[in-house]
Amino acid sequence: MMVQEIIFHIGDCKTGTTSIQTTLAKGLFSAPGHSYLYPCQLNHIPLADTLRGPENPTLRHERWSKVANRILGSAQQTAFISAETFEFIQPDLLARTIDQHFSGFSGQIRFISYIRPHAERFVADFSEKSKQGRYFGGLDLEFKASFGPRRLRYLPRLSRWRDVFGPAYEVHPMIRSRLTDGDAVTDFLRRAFRTDAVTVDKGGAVNESLSLADMLVIRRLHQTLRDSTAYTDEIARALGWNFAALLSTLPKPTTTEKPRLYKSLAQDIHATYRSDAAAIDATFFPEDRPMLPALERSVDLAPAEPQSMAIEDYFPADALRIIDGFALLLRRLIEADPKHFRTSVRPEDLRGPRAKAKLAERALGAVMTHLRGAK
Repeated sequence: MMVQEIIFHIGDCKTGTTSIQTTLAKGLFSAPGHSYLYPCQLNHIPLADTLRGPENPTLRHERWSKVANRILGSAQQTAFISAETFEFIQPDLLARTIDQHFSGFSGQIRFISYIRPHAERFVADFSEKSKQGRYFGGLDLEFKASFGPRRLRYLPRLSRWRDVFGPAYEVHPMIRSRLTDGDAVTDFLRRAFRTDAVTVDKGGAVNESLSLADMLVIRRLHQTLRDSTAYTDEIARALGWNFAALLSTLPKPTTTEKPRLYKSLAQDIHATYRSDAAAIDATFFPEDRPMLPALERSVDLAPAEPQSMAIEDYFPADALRIIDGFALLLRRLIEADPKHFRTSVRPEDLRGPRAKAKLAERALGAVMTHLRGAK
């Protein structure tokens, strides 16, 4: 017996992908009568990234062959490949890659994706860039600088995927009222296995959206650290992502206000993407047409005035002093060993065997140095 179906979970970004991937990687669900294979520790972003950016045929062949061999040699019923960065690749290139590495596969291949309403996706991208230390301004400047009429035009991209993969490609709105049990993980797994007999352990939910206050703290850390020559983009992403993930596991803060649009900016976004939302509804969701109403609600719900992005409006001076002190301590740790900082901030189960062995070796070395000094 071999794999009967391969499911590509292809994003989009900011649609519960990390929670879905964590649930698959840790087996935090039950699907009676269904067995599955998820051949990675968390996600297949390194696999998807071989299809974008500078071409490296050797690396592409190596990574795809490794995954394909695991899938084609498995006796599980369903195999999953999941990476939100498939959003950024050309579907025809993916199709050629699948033909090359799964040429002998006689089962079914499907592609499942989700899209967030335009205004929500803009705010989510703003928060993500802030979390990664890539942006420190306000929502209005981010929209003017990075979001022209084509940045969030979904229709051309979704149409390309449908043109290449036909009915094997499915896309769903990331609108909570439309998700099974209001949950992206449950919705995805029930669609993937085509059964309602799926139950999910909610402990897999991670990477929840940050409160505005949390986001400003992470920005403050990045601002203190970015003057260091050791503070690379890779370290900034690792720090921001893992710190935010840890915050999401702690009790909810007393101030839970999230970053949000204000009226005039919501109107600008509505004017920019209204035609795209209407076209998506007509093309992909003709029965209930949810995307345009979601865009219109973003205007209706937006307050008149923008939120303050000044951290001093959320924390007293004594708290800021502690935050800055912690940032300076992090800077010292990063500069002492920038090569391994990215690994050490990850959860232990995501470090990989080589990284774990290296960290253990370095820890032992530090202990021996200390013991020699004590003599």
